[in-house]
Amino acid sequence: IEGPTLAQIIEKTGKRLDAEHVAWITERILNVLMYMHERAIIHGDIKPQNVIIQPKSHTVVVVDFGLAMIRPKSNSASPGYTKKFAPPEQIQELPLLPASDFFSLGKTMLWALCGGDENDFNAHSVPASTPKPLCDFINSLIVRDILQRPQDTLQLHEEFMNVREQAFGRRRSGMKPIPGLD
Repeated sequence: IEGPTLAQIIEKTGKRLDAEHVAWITERILNVLMYMHERAIIHGDIKPQNVIIQPKSHTVVVVDFGLAMIRPKSNSASPGYTKKFAPPEQIQELPLLPASDFFSLGKTMLWALCGGDENDFNAHSVPASTPKPLCDFINSLIVRDILQRPQDTLQLHEEFMNVREQAFGRRRSGMKPIPGLD
């Protein structure tokens, strides 16, 4: 699949991603998760290295299904995880739910907004220029208690579209190029 990963974009540009870029990438990841979750598939490893961006077409491809689980049961445990992006239940070897992918998505959003800066990422510190509705959305995803996170992918997608409208004055972003990827 052509295109750099989100991690490679941050590494190449050496910058934090603009909040509006994070928003369109997030919306597209939510579309993928909606498709998967409707089919009872939990990705289990959403992270910047598993998100390929095709910047000219504003397309996102989620890859690496090595930790995915189909119809997890109450005794299912993930075969592994990436600690930096894994939800607490995955680290504790508990079953994964759609909300588990939401936690990892929130951490991925935070990582992109921080430009991969470990100190900001670990402190959950986003740039001051990040709109409050987007910060609140991220914070709703990265809570430790799985029952306190959003549970429904379709509902979360609709909520996110409202966040985009509040944050940027529109539900869709334009095809603004990502600086440094010409």
